[in-house]
Amino acid sequence: MTNFAKQNPEIKLKFSESETELLIDSLEQGEADIIFTRTFDKANSKYETIVSEHDHFVLLVPKENPLAKIQQVEIKMLQNESLLLLGDSTKLYTPVISMLKEEGIKPHILYEGRRINLILEMLNQGMGVSIMMNKSFDLTDYPEVVAIPIIPKKTSELIFLKKKSNMTNAVNSFWKFAIAETRLE
Repeated sequence: MTNFAKQNPEIKLKFSESETELLIDSLEQGEADIIFTRTFDKANSKYETIVSEHDHFVLLVPKENPLAKIQQVEIKMLQNESLLLLGDSTKLYTPVISMLKEEGIKPHILYEGRRINLILEMLNQGMGVSIMMNKSFDLTDYPEVVAIPIIPKKTSELIFLKKKSNMTNAVNSFWKFAIAETRLE
């Protein structure tokens, strides 16, 4: 987005952060031309999409937790763990809870919120475990936390969405730019 803005100073951009449902509403109501969001499902066919990245769930654990020594973790191994989770408003809560329930786990949720850095700090101090998307955090400042892949792998996509009917010059310029950028990666 930064490169696009530099290359197209005549196009006035406005970035806003919101939950996925609100972003979809703003797209539908014409308040947004393009949105960037995470999805676990196929996008509605009335939208054009560009997949920017793929991501997957990992387990975050304090180094002192016995699970930290395992190369890959199955969800059923979390039966007796206290969970620190991103809350329902983040769109990650429901898929995590679904994975747990599919394995017959009634989760003990120690913390539910919106702040990844708070969860990482609690993990760094040895409290609980967490399930997050692999590309949503940085462990640089949390040396006591390790990330372990969860099997089977459950993935999501980070996507740009626009209405198929939105063909303004600015939207078309960004869309072509985004397609070219995703092909480079």
